[in-house]
Amino acid sequence: MAIHYHDRIINTLSAITALKALNDKDDQARIQAGQQYLWDHYKRLNWDSNDTVNFTGLCSMLIQEAEMLGLSVPSDLYPKRNATQRKIAALRAQPERWQGHPLIMSLEWLSLGLPEAAQFLETNGSIGASPAATVSLLLNSEEEIPSAIEYLQSVVLPDGGLPDFEPLDIFDISWTLNHLIQANAITPDQPDVRRCLNFLWSLWSPTKGVGCTSFAKDVVDLDDTAVTFSVLRWGGYPVDVGVFSEYERDDHFQCYVDEADQSLSVHLRTLAALSMVDDDNQVGPWKEKIIRLLKNWREVGQFKSDKWHASQYYLSALAINYLYETHQEMVDPHVQWIINTQQADGGWGNFGFTTPEETSYCLGALLRWNRIEWVDPEQITRAAEYLYRTLDNNNYVPLWIAKTLHTPAHIVQASILSTLHLYQQEFMKG
Repeated sequence: MAIHYHDRIINTLSAITALKALNDKDDQARIQAGQQYLWDHYKRLNWDSNDTVNFTGLCSMLIQEAEMLGLSVPSDLYPKRNATQRKIAALRAQPERWQGHPLIMSLEWLSLGLPEAAQFLETNGSIGASPAATVSLLLNSEEEIPSAIEYLQSVVLPDGGLPDFEPLDIFDISWTLNHLIQANAITPDQPDVRRCLNFLWSLWSPTKGVGCTSFAKDVVDLDDTAVTFSVLRWGGYPVDVGVFSEYERDDHFQCYVDEADQSLSVHLRTLAALSMVDDDNQVGPWKEKIIRLLKNWREVGQFKSDKWHASQYYLSALAINYLYETHQEMVDPHVQWIINTQQADGGWGNFGFTTPEETSYCLGALLRWNRIEWVDPEQITRAAEYLYRTLDNNNYVPLWIAKTLHTPAHIVQASILSTLHLYQQEFMKG
């Protein structure tokens, strides 16, 4: 499993706090081992390229709970401070903003310190499609909330755990379709494809786009908006490019309201969406702004990783896919890194072992690069053979960054299948 210290530490802190609250003597050795892990590894947080979602806020809450229970834990688990405290002050002063704010999806961070919290319940009984936020509501409410209990019962996983968020229907559908579209594996007139497109269109806002879930539809973001725009545009729907003005800032595009740090993958996906529209007085300057930002990050050596994915191969492959035709000089180092780091089994992996997901990204990037510059066919074949060998293995390594690391299984599977489809169409066509 990938070693991402923010993920490991927040999970460990959460686990030992829960075990201590249960106070079973058989768990004392586990609690002690967890405490020791935190003390041994917390200074490695700066080894991660990015923290997990709302790490500062959630960690602060868990540390407070741990100390109240008498646990010995480091108190400074969040060296990467951001604008969290300013967000708290602003949102407490304006509780009406919570409904459309991304922090609604981790409202457990405040132990639901807002008396108006119950009004944020979605029609499926959740708060922001978040089991954790919903549980916190129940724990801090003086009333029974049957719809919240039913929601939690409906999202329990086979192993008894709960996901970070459920459902992520917009994210799941649009990103899966986008992988298949990029490989020319589907057409808009296929009935199942059209059904999915109609669903996305029904949730599309012409002024704000979409978010990741239909059960927090006021919480919008540029990442899902850009991908859904591309998918709907491909499907022939009249999406207006003006939607991106909602996210434009002076020198970049923000992914969501009050964002503290930028995402390069979001800018790449937005560039891809804008490239589907003829340049005009609006689109041209937007594309130039994105390219300028990417070049600046490249010049300072930070065009390597992204805030939404633990593997550096994710961003490198994305950059190659979207820039290889127009800005070869920007992505050539990424190509060379991928070429030079293929493992003996034919795959790639950022954490000392290969994974099908990362291999699909790297192979897809090399197949596209091969359109303009020669890539060793043996290298491409070995990568494809690795994916074929692991095709039935759906136990994917969690690499996507949310409150913890997770795997959007349909999206990862679509990436693998789309890459193999591309391999068969482009590399084996002769």
